[in-house]
Amino acid sequence: MTGSGAGRRHRPGATTAALIVLGVVACENPQPPTACGPAPRLTVNAGEQATVTACFNDPNGDMLAYSAMSSNPGVATVSIAGTTVTVSAVAPGDASVTVTASDPGGLQGQQILPVMVPNRPPMPRGTIGSITVQVGRTESVDVSSYFAEPDGEALTYSATSSNPAVATVLSAGSTVRVTALAKGTTTVTVTATDPGGLSATQTFLSMVPNRSPEPVGTIPDETVEVGDPVTVDLSPYFTDPDGDALRYTARSSNRRVARVSVSGSVVTITAVAKGTANVTTTATDSEGLSATQTFESMVPNRSPEPEGTIPDETVEVGEPITVDLSPYFTDPDGDPLTYTARSSNTSVARVSVSGSVVTITAIAKGTASITTTATDNEGLSATQAFESAVPNRSPEPVGTIPDETVEVGDPVTVDLSSYFTDPDGDPLSYTARSSNTRVATVSVSGSTVTITAVARGSADITITATDSEGLSATQTFESTVPNRRPEPVGTIPDETIDVGEELTVDLSSYFTDPDGDDLTYTASSSRTNVARVSVSGSTLTITARTAGRATITITARDPEGLTASQRATVTVQQPNRAPQPVGAIPAQTLDPNATRSINVSQYFTDPDGDALTYSATSSNTSVATVTVLGSTVTIRAVAPGSATITITARDPEGLTATQLAGVTVRQPNRAPRPVGTIPAQTLNPNASLAINVSQYFTDPDGDPLTYTATSSNTGVATVSVSGSTVTVTGHANGGATITITARDPEGLTATQLADVTVRQPNRAPRPVGTIPAQTLNPNASLAINVSQYFTDPDGDPLTYTATSSNTGVATVSVSGSTVTVTGHANGGATITITARDPGGLTATQTFPVTVADRESGSFDIDLVFATAVTSTQERAFREAAQGWMAVLAESELTDHQTGGSIDCGGDYAQSVGTIDDLMIVAAVVDIDGPGGILGRAGPCWVRLENLLPIFGVMEFDEADLERVERDGRLEPLILHEMGHVLGIGTLWGHHGLLRNPSSQSDAADTHFTGRLATGAFDAAGGDGYTGGAKVPVENTGGPGTHNSHWRASVFGNELMIGWLRDSPPMSAITIQSLADLGYTVDAGLADAYRLPDAAGAASIRENAIDLGNDILGNPIVVVDRNGRIVRVIPP
Repeated sequence: MTGSGAGRRHRPGATTAALIVLGVVACENPQPPTACGPAPRLTVNAGEQATVTACFNDPNGDMLAYSAMSSNPGVATVSIAGTTVTVSAVAPGDASVTVTASDPGGLQGQQILPVMVPNRPPMPRGTIGSITVQVGRTESVDVSSYFAEPDGEALTYSATSSNPAVATVLSAGSTVRVTALAKGTTTVTVTATDPGGLSATQTFLSMVPNRSPEPVGTIPDETVEVGDPVTVDLSPYFTDPDGDALRYTARSSNRRVARVSVSGSVVTITAVAKGTANVTTTATDSEGLSATQTFESMVPNRSPEPEGTIPDETVEVGEPITVDLSPYFTDPDGDPLTYTARSSNTSVARVSVSGSVVTITAIAKGTASITTTATDNEGLSATQAFESAVPNRSPEPVGTIPDETVEVGDPVTVDLSSYFTDPDGDPLSYTARSSNTRVATVSVSGSTVTITAVARGSADITITATDSEGLSATQTFESTVPNRRPEPVGTIPDETIDVGEELTVDLSSYFTDPDGDDLTYTASSSRTNVARVSVSGSTLTITARTAGRATITITARDPEGLTASQRATVTVQQPNRAPQPVGAIPAQTLDPNATRSINVSQYFTDPDGDALTYSATSSNTSVATVTVLGSTVTIRAVAPGSATITITARDPEGLTATQLAGVTVRQPNRAPRPVGTIPAQTLNPNASLAINVSQYFTDPDGDPLTYTATSSNTGVATVSVSGSTVTVTGHANGGATITITARDPEGLTATQLADVTVRQPNRAPRPVGTIPAQTLNPNASLAINVSQYFTDPDGDPLTYTATSSNTGVATVSVSGSTVTVTGHANGGATITITARDPGGLTATQTFPVTVADRESGSFDIDLVFATAVTSTQERAFREAAQGWMAVLAESELTDHQTGGSIDCGGDYAQSVGTIDDLMIVAAVVDIDGPGGILGRAGPCWVRLENLLPIFGVMEFDEADLERVERDGRLEPLILHEMGHVLGIGTLWGHHGLLRNPSSQSDAADTHFTGRLATGAFDAAGGDGYTGGAKVPVENTGGPGTHNSHWRASVFGNELMIGWLRDSPPMSAITIQSLADLGYTVDAGLADAYRLPDAAGAASIRENAIDLGNDILGNPIVVVDRNGRIVRVIPP
């Protein structure tokens, strides 16, 4: 017989073949069938099947019939079809399957097939949650759902308590009962055992909470005198059922009556003022539970007391004053007070009281003593006295002195006696003052003031009346001197001017203003076609336009619009005007014996439109001669040299105009030549220098030269040219060669080189961003590449030093730009980094380091930033890490050595000795510009024992990060990429949990086979899923999308699909997939999530960002616990 291997499943459609040899023997003696060979031993797991093919030989060549029987159907059953024997495992144990072959004559052969169904141990399922049990209470937990039996056998359960003094446990069937005895925590270990004795365990915490303290009896009320505190020992009035030590506090319901303080168990009550206050005492145990008792404290009444001294008062007659007496008395018990007052001299001042306010009314000059009394509601009182003085009174204005208008040369007088009075009947003396003596002056005689006008304007006249004791009163009135109009001075003479000419006249000499006001001038022409006028300041300009006569009217205006005018007649006449040149006749260059004709009419004009005749002469007829025909001047070149051609245009009246034209008869052109050497130049960045390069070139033919220039290194220096001036501008330290080219009009050139050095005074390095705070364990180290946190404006290489403010907590060392911080003891320290350039200039940065022991059983993600991030970005990274650490808090992975350093495919190297549990390097880099890939991540090192990550990297595109942060999607993006580092979508295949992976083109039914994630998928509404196997994995998209995310068309909006939407939930499916990888998870932290219907899933791409290829394609290094590399998994 042949058979399938132990535990192997038979795939539908597959066949198991064996060679069946039928021997044909010509024999008259019938022989029974015989087996082909020994039967194989089968091992089949319960619930599975194995097939074998029966193989017998019949010596007579007869056709054989087969049957099969199991010795123990409770262990394994058997069926046969043709020669195929199917063994079905039922339960653990041993059985024999007997296969019988029968020939037509009834002869039989047998073969016995041993079958073993192995016993498999139970397995834990999920995690039993913690429970809380009150002392004296019992809670029950059904543990059957937390274990699975792969063979389907019934399990028995037992349980133990790690601390029976806190709680005892008892198991009955699958129910574990926990009975609380005393405050504390115990770990309950549950063992599930199958009939074969194999077992699995789970543990859960049972917490017995603390009980509150309790009051004992009643604290009696107390009477406390001010200045005589009372103490009460509280310890007899409280007890704690758990025997905890108690801490006492006390609070007064009215701190204005009594205040309390506590020392140990003794409360001290200090009286403050009359009244009653409830004193509430609280006893608190070591865990913050408390009990209270309240008793009454009574403080008796005391007399009022003076407070300070009431100041003396001066009271004017007719102006009563009030004094609030309440600040000058106090009642130590806070009782309300009533007040009375008495004047010692009512002929000088009288008093009245309303509430706490005394009103003093002056009667006449003099002094009086005012005595005030404050009385409390029980008749106790206190007094204070002060002096009240009634002083002399000032004169007073009567009515209002009316304003006056005063003409220059016509003074005005005013009698002041009717405008003042003195309430005490004192005689008054008067003075007066003008606010502007350039407008009006004043004088006083007795009670009469005289106002004399000086010039236009206004002035305030202030009158003061003074009594015999120097007290005074004032009144003010306005004196106005009115404006006077301008006046003509002489007569503006008539004028005669030629057409086209201008005439100016200074108008200031023909007008005056009696007030000295500045005048403005305007002018108009009666015939603007004959003469046009304009005025600038006091200058009149007359422009003659055509022959004729016009009247010019000039007006002078003062600032208030008063005017004066004059007229003048202008006669315009038209004289003959000479021709005028137009432009310039260009210089001419000719070869010997050549001629050139120029129509010179375009170079002259006649303003009167007269016809012009032309003549021309040469300054050197041996070089060039000239002839004229009409307006055409013909130049004939004779020999090399230069000459000036003078062309004269003449009008019919003989007036002329001339133009000159230079003529050069040239020899064959020769190239320019350098002259001397342009010296080397030195300048600073952003500075410029100019060189006149004409002195460094000459042209043997005297040709004018044009210049161009180039720089050999425009990053160091650029160059520009204007005429013969070359301007060099420095940009960055370095050297460049400037090439200057001189070119004559026919394109022949010469060049010179000038070396330029750009150097800048050394500038200090500068900090870049902020080094983030760091946290590490004692005896652990972390490394930071600090070069990203400094820059040098000159591009100088920097060296780094570092110091720790507390070397007992953390020390620091530097290698190149890598700063390594080593923790020693719990506490905090400040690390100071100094960057120094070659010139000794420095910059510093500081960052805090916290060294703290990590709690056992808590999962730790150590975030390291390889590039600078903003404070809000760093907060998003750390909150994302906290989210995953909470989910994985009970995952305790082994600490791993790194051999001193660790990297990711040669990038992101970190100097670190031990990692517990996971280090993730985050970097903001240039990936592919805006859009496209937002980020990518994955593990780089994994543990040998469980293939869970030790070290991973997350990269985010700097071109997209600000937009993602602005849209509020930064933390979900980081959570997603951090999930890939943990192994979601990146380690599924290495754990054998990814089935039927798809390529970019086939869209196979890719799915994740983890048992716990499948259960969570069913619980989220996927129990009726018919779209393929569970859990569906993305089977479309690029290399970093398919096989690595949940299938978006099924999941809709969820954290680990290949699309980023607003607020994607972290479902229990995602969390349980981590449990399938080997983590211990808290599925209770999952967000609420249900699988959407088809329409909801189809809308996933609305308002979503395609994450693109977000898996970091790097080799994965597998290491053992000592940091030795065992193998490398290729990308």
